[in-house]
Amino acid sequence: MKKIIIFSIVLFLASKSFAQSADCQCDSFEYEKYFEEKLVGRAFVNHNVRNKIQFFNNWTKGDVIFINGVVAKNKLLRYNGFNDELVWLRKSDFQVSVINRQAIQGFTLYNDDGSEMAHFKQSDVNVWYALDSLQVYLQVLAEGKAGFYVNRKIMANNVGTEFFEDYQYFLKVNDSTKVNFYISNWALINRINLVREFKHDKSRIREAIRSVHLRMKGEMEIARAIAMYNRILKEETIAK
Repeated sequence: MKKIIIFSIVLFLASKSFAQSADCQCDSFEYEKYFEEKLVGRAFVNHNVRNKIQFFNNWTKGDVIFINGVVAKNKLLRYNGFNDELVWLRKSDFQVSVINRQAIQGFTLYNDDGSEMAHFKQSDVNVWYALDSLQVYLQVLAEGKAGFYVNRKIMANNVGTEFFEDYQYFLKVNDSTKVNFYISNWALINRINLVREFKHDKSRIREAIRSVHLRMKGEMEIARAIAMYNRILKEETIAK
């Protein structure tokens, strides 16, 4: 028990120190060194070894973005949707850790060819099953004046023997700083609902829907419509 208490104190102080350091004006090299040498989170213990669905990706090269914008590049990362955690594999000793989410604003994962696989950012969201807002990692599907996001959430049945995807979608409209519309499933979004959420700007969202020939057959089609809406706004701004 004494060892557990001592370890808990060390972990707390290390996490606090890391969070505080994220506010300093350090250069990228110093952050890289700190990231590699210091404890950035607790050790990851996989209690569901056979549960492959809990991970969004295999070990993938990615960048971790600190809260002040400094980036630690080319880390081996995995996103665990079951626990909503970013997991890091340290190359030097193959230690697997959960990155302290208080120290970062998001992360980007890359394909083998160097192209972007996915970008995630932290955001406070409101969902029906929580009394207060929750801070979660959202994959950015489209972003600008309007945005479309998904929390790659994984759930388990009551006895923890089966796992399933329970992706939760969020829409940002009207240049808000927060996501402000929760959708439990992309299939619940139709043209009418999408236009209704853009009640301040129905004509442009209708134009965007027509431009991409939106058929609402998947999350990426909705993302294309939101991206087109942002493009229309940008082009109008440039033309002025």
